[in-house]
Amino acid sequence: MVTGLESSQDWKQCLRTNSTYLDCPIGSMNTSDVSSMYVAMHNPSSLNLNSLEFAIPEDMNFTVSFYNLTDGLLKPAMAEKICLDDHLDCGKKITNCRLQVEAWTPAHGVTLL
Repeated sequence: MVTGLESSQDWKQCLRTNSTYLDCPIGSMNTSDVSSMYVAMHNPSSLNLNSLEFAIPEDMNFTVSFYNLTDGLLKPAMAEKICLDDHLDCGKKITNCRLQVEAWTPAHGVTLL
């Protein structure tokens, strides 16, 4: 078990159909107060995935690790932040960023970052 995870009572969910980080719980967080977080990525498909992607605010940068089930340790993961200008329905311009992570997720499984 990952230390600290057993005491996490405040998991929040973001649906895959989100278009920007504002559609996810991270959009309402004070990002300057965030030093680390756990992200559980669910793969609902019948195919294994080799990479994951999720929305993040422009001002957040991460060192990404994944939880290795084989030895129970956090291992470094390759990750890249990609940002593009986008517009909300109200017309406001935002910078929409996505974090792409190389991490294997089994079919119908979960990866912990």
